[in-house]
Amino acid sequence: MPSTPEELLKRLAATPEYTYPLELLTEIRDRLPEMIPALLTVLQDARQFPDDFSDRTSAWMQPMFAAYFLAEAREKAAYRPLIALLNLPSDDVDVLFGEMITGDMGRILASVFDGDEQPLRDLVENPEVPEFVRSCCGLGPYLCLLHNQLLTAEAVSGYFTELMRGRLADQNQIVWSSLASHCGDLGFAHLIPDIQAAYRAGWCDPMFDHEENVVLHAGNGGDPRWQRDAELIGDTIELTRHWHCFKPKPLTQPSSRRGNIKTPQFFAPASSSNMRSTPKIGRNDPCPCASGKKYKKCCGA
Repeated sequence: MPSTPEELLKRLAATPEYTYPLELLTEIRDRLPEMIPALLTVLQDARQFPDDFSDRTSAWMQPMFAAYFLAEAREKAAYRPLIALLNLPSDDVDVLFGEMITGDMGRILASVFDGDEQPLRDLVENPEVPEFVRSCCGLGPYLCLLHNQLLTAEAVSGYFTELMRGRLADQNQIVWSSLASHCGDLGFAHLIPDIQAAYRAGWCDPMFDHEENVVLHAGNGGDPRWQRDAELIGDTIELTRHWHCFKPKPLTQPSSRRGNIKTPQFFAPASSSNMRSTPKIGRNDPCPCASGKKYKKCCGA
């Protein structure tokens, strides 16, 4: 008799450290339609008891893979539970998702988007939410939604214009830098004076992206390279199987298998001739070297 969805998830939580459970994940993927209720329950449990999914056990895999598989299934019922998890205190968000925040979480949210922008807007505009959640998980999905025609250019332009002209009330540099850079990448020429004003006010960090580059892109139809990182979530296994956390146990163990969400280094694929040797991050994400610069302006240059 095949295992129930709940039994499969219990086996996932019992996976030995540094082991990628390929066979188990393949079965979950093959049975994805019947797995969806159990995966949604994982998100609900993670919201109530985030400490139960800490890095002290393999249970941390459950919400992580639940998010990916629900995104792969385009399960709209996952949108609001994921947003609720991202609104948890910073330490809890880090325990649950770690470097996924600056990695694929924006694409995951776009993949389960239920048509209502308000939860994303609440993330962007809430100064109590961690800055990288606001920028990568609040603003970031808009590019993916636009690229996949789930929102129109007029809708994205309209909201970003509101943010630039007073709706974004606080002056967090990470959020403002991301917003200005996205406006440049998308070619929002009408916002050039607002972009310049934000830089003059010190709200945008020139080390994140240079003002002249942002203005140049905004005035010349944008920078289409952002579209390379704007696809919806595809094959979960291909996206995750080469992460460093599944490599053999190192001789010197790190203090934690999960890092700080501000320094996305942990989920880099293993290095080989046919694998990436750097973290899989978008060109507009914070650089993994923790310089504070945008990846495309630092190690990705």
